[in-house]
Amino acid sequence: MAKSEMYMSGVIMNGIHMKLKPIIVVFTLIMPLVVSQQLARAGDGELNVPPEGFTAIFNGKDLTGWHTSHDALDNWLVEDGVLKSPGLVEHYRASLVTKKHYRDFILMVDFRMPAISDSGICFRRLIPKIQGFGDMEQFNLRSTGGMGHLESYYFLHNGIARRMGLKSEQEPQVRHIEPEVGVWHTVKLTMRGRTFSAEYDGEVILDRFQFHDWMMNMEPAPILLQKHMVVRGGSLGAENPCPIEFRNVFIKELEPDKPGPSVASPQTKAMPQELPLWGKGTPVYAFPLADKEQVRSHRGHAGSPSGMNRAFSSVSMPTYSIHRPAKPNGVGLVICPGGGFRDVWIDREGHDLALWLKDHNVTSLVLKYRTRPADLSRPNAWQDYQRAVRADGAQAIRILRQQAKALGLQTDKIGICGFSAGGYLAISCALQDEPKPDSQVSGMSDFAGLFYPGIPDEAKQWIDNGKEICPMFIVNARVDKLTPVGKCVDFYASLLRAGVNAELHVFNRGSHGFGMGQGRGQSVAMWPASFVAWLRDADIIAD
Repeated sequence: MAKSEMYMSGVIMNGIHMKLKPIIVVFTLIMPLVVSQQLARAGDGELNVPPEGFTAIFNGKDLTGWHTSHDALDNWLVEDGVLKSPGLVEHYRASLVTKKHYRDFILMVDFRMPAISDSGICFRRLIPKIQGFGDMEQFNLRSTGGMGHLESYYFLHNGIARRMGLKSEQEPQVRHIEPEVGVWHTVKLTMRGRTFSAEYDGEVILDRFQFHDWMMNMEPAPILLQKHMVVRGGSLGAENPCPIEFRNVFIKELEPDKPGPSVASPQTKAMPQELPLWGKGTPVYAFPLADKEQVRSHRGHAGSPSGMNRAFSSVSMPTYSIHRPAKPNGVGLVICPGGGFRDVWIDREGHDLALWLKDHNVTSLVLKYRTRPADLSRPNAWQDYQRAVRADGAQAIRILRQQAKALGLQTDKIGICGFSAGGYLAISCALQDEPKPDSQVSGMSDFAGLFYPGIPDEAKQWIDNGKEICPMFIVNARVDKLTPVGKCVDFYASLLRAGVNAELHVFNRGSHGFGMGQGRGQSVAMWPASFVAWLRDADIIAD
């Protein structure tokens, strides 16, 4: 299906009015009749009567239990206990959506394509926004070239796949099937938690595929039967109305698996205590968030020092954790993870680096800073948020200075670093005066590490204002499209013109979000060692 197709199927959920209109004349002009196959399934009992334990979500008579738009009503009919949509439509508003939402279930559906066609069964919402696709998973029904595919992985943007470290072998592997047209086929879909299985005509074609936790939402969602828009050209012909028929649509709701006690993997290391950044008080420049703080746990990457991969969102109360080496060398570093200011990837862009630096005697503070409000439409909303999160960064620096004696740190060797959006924050903290300092202890950094950073639009202006700028170490990948290397080069050039002690590394491989660099290329995996070497060259680490 075209990339725009699933986007429409996610939008039509608001259509809820329904009045069934017979369009039998149109149907009989388009649909070939296969009379012998319009009866009940051979040996499987009466048509549209569910087996024990199942419920019929199509009653064989009308669209009770389904939301429909006017477009849907104009393009579906019920005839002889069969749902039929033969006509040509130029949009995706004609799909059928259940009123009830389902999370864990077994869904059995008979479908028939009177001619070469394309359709799908949609369920559960997706977490990533896949532009031009939509917000629901789809099990594809297609007579040529795509039967059984899970469309979210098929249309997943390469940038998201790279950022999440998705490998081809981790995608659903479905045997190529081309269903015979004009014949009834049966699919059985089982969704429990994030585990999905599929059968086609009694044959298992996908066995307990595990959706990535960054892909699949765990909330209940409707079931959608797709009416595909007209396809012109390609393997489906010059002008294909994509006719589709359904019957025996049965569902059995499953009880969600009860989570057992949390068990850390053998590779998972114990994390230091997480403490409130602003003590018992309210953070300065506080603002409300619509949702409570949430955390998503992903599979840890190979070679991850922490063995974990968590992403926090809706953070309104910032926290910090300090990693203390056995023999501190006097250097302290605030680490700001990335996540587009919507998430904080606390492990892969926080604790992993802190644990690595701990082995090199550097003391690190991993900062879980406040995430942005969902609505930034009001005047100065972005500026107000940046002021608040920059205060978080300055407070983290100040905490290391305040505890310098206990931590074995030198107060003039406290730096800040960050990945992606965290790099944006690190630049803001390094180049701007700290907002409203309430302490005599400085919240300004003595050096900065910028790892595939977002570059603020005002950065050149901040550099050119004549104030003293701390040394900076910058890394990026040549093929980074989210934080383009060209912006890093321009930023570096501005630093050089201002006489700043700065070093830039551009790696040929890695793309955005390479974290510690493991598995992303030989040279990019060396950047942490280069960072420590630079700290020595800059006399920040004095061996």
